[in-house]
Amino acid sequence: MMEKPGASILTCVVLSALTLGVFGLEQSSGPESAVRKYLSSLSRNDVPGVQALITVPVDSNASLFLIQALQPIASNPYRVTAKQREGNIALVKTDHEASVLTANGQQPVVVSFFWVLSRERGVWRIDPIGTLRYRQRSDSGRL
Repeated sequence: MMEKPGASILTCVVLSALTLGVFGLEQSSGPESAVRKYLSSLSRNDVPGVQALITVPVDSNASLFLIQALQPIASNPYRVTAKQREGNIALVKTDHEASVLTANGQQPVVVSFFWVLSRERGVWRIDPIGTLRYRQRSDSGRL
């Protein structure tokens, strides 16, 4: 029995739209997205936004340290250069473009930072305590 060509094309179109829709919805749900949203909230001084993206209170020592360290460069361009997931834990490396004042003026530098995230109830959040522990263990995680 021969299928009509129109039915096959329609099936392909529906499956393609469904696939793109699922990827579109999932695009903003991964650990990289949590880091992007956190940096965006930091650059806007959005305390409730920051709180929604971390695992501890925003006024905890670990959270305040991250805010102090990253707020000056939060709005600068950056890119995710490495990521790794193991179950409900993720490690994301971001490279940030920053500038430091030297005798000759502004010199661009790249600041690398490693983020530890955990997933609770299907939502990725930054773990400031885990992030700082990782930073202490890793020479390459310096700001």
